[in-house]
Amino acid sequence: MLPYSRLVNILMYLMTDKEVTSPEKLSEVFMVSERTIRSDVKIINECLENYKAEVVHLRTQGYKLIINDEKLFQKFYEK
Repeated sequence: MLPYSRLVNILMYLMTDKEVTSPEKLSEVFMVSERTIRSDVKIINECLENYKAEVVHLRTQGYKLIINDEKLFQKFYEK
């Protein structure tokens, strides 16, 4: 489980947005700095590492949630 509600909200946002999301957009939506977004994504990825999912940063484009095992990720999501 993610330790802060903002982290949950970022993950939910990336789950619903199938496109790449820029750090600028995320910082605007969540009213935090891009540095905070980077830190939050790092924490999210630490929480997701055992569930075969990660938020990847595509250089010059932004962030995208990659789920490699839907069933395993569902277990994380249900927590």
